[in-house]
Amino acid sequence: MKDVNKKDLVMLTVPLVSFVLPSFETASTAAFLRHAGKKISVEHLYISFAEKLGGEKYHFARMTGIGEYIIASLLYPEQYEIISEWYENNKGESSYTFDELRNSFKEVIDRQIEGLEKYKGVPVLFYLYSQQFISALYYAQKIKEKYGNEIWFAGYHCNEGLSVSMKKTFPFIDKTIAENVEENVLALLEKKAGVEYHDNLDFLPTPDYDDYFEQIEKCDKSFKEKFMSEPRLQVETSRGCWWSKCSFCTLNCKTHVFRERSIKKVLEDYRTLIDKYNTLNILILQFVNNENWYELLEDLYREYPGLKGAFDMNFKVTSFKEYREFELLKKTDTSLLVGTENYDTDYLNMMNKGQSTIDNIMFLKNSERSRVACYHNFMYGMPYETEEHYRSNKETVELILHMVPPFDDEEFRLTFGSDIYFHPGKYGVKEIKLRENKEGIWFPQRIKETYKPFFYDFVSENEGLDERKEKWKELIEHWRKVYYQGASDALPKQISLLQKFEAGGKLRIQDLRYDNREYRYYYEGIAKDMYLFCDSIKTKDDLAAEFKETELGRIEEVLKDFIDKKIMYSEDDKYLSLAI
Repeated sequence: MKDVNKKDLVMLTVPLVSFVLPSFETASTAAFLRHAGKKISVEHLYISFAEKLGGEKYHFARMTGIGEYIIASLLYPEQYEIISEWYENNKGESSYTFDELRNSFKEVIDRQIEGLEKYKGVPVLFYLYSQQFISALYYAQKIKEKYGNEIWFAGYHCNEGLSVSMKKTFPFIDKTIAENVEENVLALLEKKAGVEYHDNLDFLPTPDYDDYFEQIEKCDKSFKEKFMSEPRLQVETSRGCWWSKCSFCTLNCKTHVFRERSIKKVLEDYRTLIDKYNTLNILILQFVNNENWYELLEDLYREYPGLKGAFDMNFKVTSFKEYREFELLKKTDTSLLVGTENYDTDYLNMMNKGQSTIDNIMFLKNSERSRVACYHNFMYGMPYETEEHYRSNKETVELILHMVPPFDDEEFRLTFGSDIYFHPGKYGVKEIKLRENKEGIWFPQRIKETYKPFFYDFVSENEGLDERKEKWKELIEHWRKVYYQGASDALPKQISLLQKFEAGGKLRIQDLRYDNREYRYYYEGIAKDMYLFCDSIKTKDDLAAEFKETELGRIEEVLKDFIDKKIMYSEDDKYLSLAI
């Protein structure tokens, strides 16, 4: 007789992830499978792990990355000496001893494994995200040894090309799922030969976070109040990237096809989560903006005006076509997360970003003018990088000190599946190797011989990458210092550091970017008109057509004056006035 209570699948979320951002992938897969009639259990083991371990200790292990090393020493006890030595050199001012952490980790995990006996014989699915891979390996190995369950892994480390290596290296893993977890897991459970894929994301029900909140309710009141008071739930508006060409990026290992969720379904998700979980902490999940992002944002704001400031979105620089788009972002207080990446066009071309430096500057200028909160990053350390790239960036940054600086300066990480990985010579990579301070410490030699990881170290053909790291950081820090100088002096920011004023046929440009001095430039006539005309990117042909009664030599003379005064940026035959 069939056990009516037996589950079809148990999904485990393991340490070391954030308390307050429950896995969307787990919630979405659970909702989809339950909607399909499957009996699913979800165990958020990282929550009970953190409570038993102690919130402060968990936070220390997670935020420093040390937790991965602790668990690696449990997974491979023969690495104890090398990992404990690494810990002593990297623990900072922590008073925790290595053995104290290791013993407490083992004790808590052992008790959790004992509690999973009720799932004996049920397939176990781990979805891998940040700092979960080593934990998942350890839990999976223990479950396989003790109960013999089938072990399924899904997520970033299961990318095509990695799965064969993973199952060979870690034989306790039975199946790997590279992408589109919901559809693939259903096909596995129903033992179908093929997978039914959908053209858009409307086939998915609203994510099911019930298991997460049930786990929270089991926690001690003081633990909940201190560590879990403001959970944030995610709503997916799109999956994948419609550009999908960046040479360094492997975000699309989650899916190789860009799919969107209709505005109707997104609004339904918001409504359901707000009502069901009594929360207003909802985040939009996307790698890049939807094609219909403007209409989506309009409808979200119309439906939920009280959530103004909570509709943060990801964008590509070239997504913006009109200034009215920035006006809507300002009206709704929507923050932008944008990959500007760098301020040298050759650097950007090698990234295959589909944008140039002048495009980045135009975007920052519109963000500054509209006072939209803009979070853009800066990337350095690409294998093809040269000193000339640094000099070029430095020159450009000096021109845009009045525009919001990057919130993050990020050193390039080489990942499996990127174009740089598959064509290393094209990008100046001499050698690809395991990360010395990660896999090089976690794993014994026998594992290194067959394991193919997601992240890698590399050796560049170009000199100076390591020496330039501090120079890049200093450059971005200089940008931040100049831009936020008024704020650090507790002065309200009334105008831009490079501002234009126009009245009575005259133009005044006020420049406060350099040396704590004020520079003023006055223009009228053709010079004034040309500067205002180049408020958006214009070519020399555009200028010649607009000012056809003016000699080309005079046009070039005026442009040179603007460029010499650092109030205009030029790239090839394109020109952009920099004043806000």
